[in-house]
Amino acid sequence: MISCAFVLISRFLNPNKPLEKDSTGYPSHLERIVILGSDGGRSYYDAYDNPSPGKFPVPDTKYNLATTIKKVVRNGTNLKAYCSHTMSSVKIAELLGGVISTETAYYHNPVPAYPNYETCLALIKKSTDIHNAEPNHQQGQSPLSAETLNHSKRCSNSDLINLAYRGQISVSGAYGYLAPRNSKAQLKVFMDQHVQFEDFLKSHHANGIVKNHGKILVLYFGHLHVFKKDSRNSIWFPVTQ
Repeated sequence: MISCAFVLISRFLNPNKPLEKDSTGYPSHLERIVILGSDGGRSYYDAYDNPSPGKFPVPDTKYNLATTIKKVVRNGTNLKAYCSHTMSSVKIAELLGGVISTETAYYHNPVPAYPNYETCLALIKKSTDIHNAEPNHQQGQSPLSAETLNHSKRCSNSDLINLAYRGQISVSGAYGYLAPRNSKAQLKVFMDQHVQFEDFLKSHHANGIVKNHGKILVLYFGHLHVFKKDSRNSIWFPVTQ
């Protein structure tokens, strides 16, 4: 029986440096590499910044792994399978993870701190200070409204979700499911503003294409997530954490 592990590389323009060129004179790109393996009862998942841009990991030939023919990493999603007659899928994935680690890769920080996020965070802090300074009978109200923050033009929904992924704010409300809640965070935002999931697929936060299917696999804020579509209201929500 043949078992396979998979390596996915997502390559896209660096949204923070759209005009910057790399050493070859081409536009600056970012690459995320994800390693996947599953044996039914066991699974393996890891995500990194690609330590060797433009290349898939190359394991030692002594392991005699068969691979699909995929040599060039192009813009978008790139997938390569690594297979063996003797090794399990998880074992192959662990081997590939070891190859990445020996190349001094860094575990991927899915949400780097871009300037607009800091601007949004500063507004949240200021608004929270104003709220806390109100008379006692007005305290204890709902957290800051995402809709109000959106109207300021300094906080978008993607900024808020990004800050939640960085652990700097706690989110709740009808659309809070798109980000971790971070219940211990001091800064709190109520996600009452409609979030169009498809909009994330047009930015650097997510890479994928939404079609009329019930489930999709998306690289969302730097990690692979499965999203499922609610047939009642056509809202996409994450199945994975």
